[in-house]
This record gives sequence, C-alpha cells and structure tokens, in this order.
Amino acid sequence: MLTLTETAVEALDAVVESAPVSDAAGVRISRQVGAEGQPGLAITLVEVPDPSDQVVETGDEHVPLFVEQDAAAELDDKILDAQVQEGQVGFVVASQS
Repeated sequence: MLTLTETAVEALDAVVESAPVSDAAGVRISRQVGAEGQPGLAITLVEVPDPSDQVVETGDEHVPLFVEQDAAAELDDKILDAQVQEGQVGFVVASQS
C-alpha cells in the first residue's frame, strides 16, 4: 500500500485547508495522460471518494487520501513525499527502500 511521509500528510492538509471545500473533503490520486500522451498521475480535491477507491490512512486529524483503483497497483510499494518551495507544493512518488 502507498505510504506517506509526514511532509506529504502536512502538505495535503494545507492544500485542502486552502480550498473552498467541506470538512469531509479529501485528496484523490488518479491516473491521467499528460499533454504529450505520457501516462502520469493527478492529484485532485474531492468531496467523496469513488466507491472503488482505496483509502490510505493518514490519521484521524488529517485529510483522507483516496487512490483510484487503476492507480493503486502502480502505487502499492511507493512512498508519497512533498516538497514545498516558495509557497508551492510539489509531490514526489518514490520507491520504498
């Protein structure tokens, strides 16, 4: 299952807190196709998960993370981290050691 660093959890919280969404909203990772036709991942804010989404535990006081079923297998042995620079958040997916 995808694991998250503390930095990623805090960054996800900050993203949701800065958006005009309900307190029950969460973040969803899904597969996407990039501008050049390359496969990739997208992170979006959602009010509720899709019924087939995998829920990644982030702790009771943090926003929930939902992973699209098609992306779950790709992320199964990965770590989600975040990097914050000049007020901008970037997420990085890395292999677990």
